[in-house]
Amino acid sequence: MLNRSSMHLGSPGSLPSPSNPVQIEEIVPGSGVYVSRSVWRSACQASSGTSMARILLWFDIETLVKSNLKGGESKVTKRGDGERRSALDEMKLKSIMDAVMSKHSVSAGQIGTALNGKMAELRLAMSRKNVNQK
Repeated sequence: MLNRSSMHLGSPGSLPSPSNPVQIEEIVPGSGVYVSRSVWRSACQASSGTSMARILLWFDIETLVKSNLKGGESKVTKRGDGERRSALDEMKLKSIMDAVMSKHSVSAGQIGTALNGKMAELRLAMSRKNVNQK
């Protein structure tokens, strides 16, 4: 996800520049939050609000793996390991919510569950990858 204060798609090589022109779209007018045009088109073609939200969750992989929607300890895992996650950027999250809710009849709770689900899937995939590399 891009915004004017920290325009990035996960790596410096993907920054828009004269030699690397990335077409971007502001996901909510006036929000200052941007995604690449191809991500925006895919999101707009999503058949459901939760699918659209998952597509718009365009943060770098490290951020997604270390985060959950609001930050804090997992409410699903009861192991008591005390692992705390960082919250996603509030401005970007609000823009995702607003964009999705303007195009689909879906609640903020459903969107939040979908986003947390995607981040949990990424954490699981990363842990499996780490286990297989050992």
